[in-house]
Amino acid sequence: MTTQHSATDDQLELTGVVAPLTYSGPYPCLGLEFRHLKQNDNMQPGGMAINFMMDTGSNINAIQKNLSKSLKLPKESIAAIVSAGAGGSFEAGYRVMLGDCHLSNMPKGYDSLFMRDLTAASIDMGLVVAEGLLGTPFFECFSAVEFDWYGTDGDPPTVIFYYKDFPENAKKNAVCVPLETDSFFNNVPIVNVSINGIDVRAMIDTGSSISIVSADIPESAGLERLKKSVKVAGIDKRIFELAQVDNATVTICNVTSLDANRLFIGEIPGMRTATAKKSTAKMPQAVIGLDVLKQMYRVILRLHAKELWIEEMPV
Repeated sequence: MTTQHSATDDQLELTGVVAPLTYSGPYPCLGLEFRHLKQNDNMQPGGMAINFMMDTGSNINAIQKNLSKSLKLPKESIAAIVSAGAGGSFEAGYRVMLGDCHLSNMPKGYDSLFMRDLTAASIDMGLVVAEGLLGTPFFECFSAVEFDWYGTDGDPPTVIFYYKDFPENAKKNAVCVPLETDSFFNNVPIVNVSINGIDVRAMIDTGSSISIVSADIPESAGLERLKKSVKVAGIDKRIFELAQVDNATVTICNVTSLDANRLFIGEIPGMRTATAKKSTAKMPQAVIGLDVLKQMYRVILRLHAKELWIEEMPV
């Protein structure tokens, strides 16, 4: 699936745009306004705002099927789309055209077009946190996407979309982590990390509130399973039971050591479906979720450049 983005003349003159980063529970969300859309004939002019979860662990964009039907979105493709991500497999669905959109909750006077011809799969995602999700096809539209989780100098949290270039000043105090060139899930970001000194391939997943390590991790990692376990549901509604582990430390790029006080071990949602069709040789052994990612001050994703930039919390 592709998401098309055509910059306006004004945007080509800009480095990027800063948008409000909102949360639904722990999940980062982005509000988009589609001014040409109406859910029903009685709806007032002005279109509709849709809240999307930004999910780096998904290789598709998606919108809830019932919302897609109520908006009578045109089908962009007659072919059914079925895919898988860190959260599990997606049911088959059609790609629909959402169209041009503006950013929601922007400062008064800002009215520039954000994206053209946004498409998404119309599927039943089982999401309760948002009406849609934006996956790697969305992130690929930009030179870089920067998550400023907590805001700077008293400002609220933001997400920055860089259009053409990734400026040098954005790299200040940040460390570049190479992404895998051969991604297991069609461009879903995968990096090499160390968990208690054991090197593993890990998926960077802003759509997961927790971090998970596969039960296949070597015993030499010294992960002590606690009696406490949790049941989690993947995006495909399958239930997984995970055991909580103690004394886990995640190190990224030999620089950033992060405490994973609630690291879980067990089957990673989405892997069973994917490995049925792919070799397990390059299968990720861990998912790095928001509990670890938000211990960093900034996270910057550059999919085309195969880079992840991270900045530690200021002392």
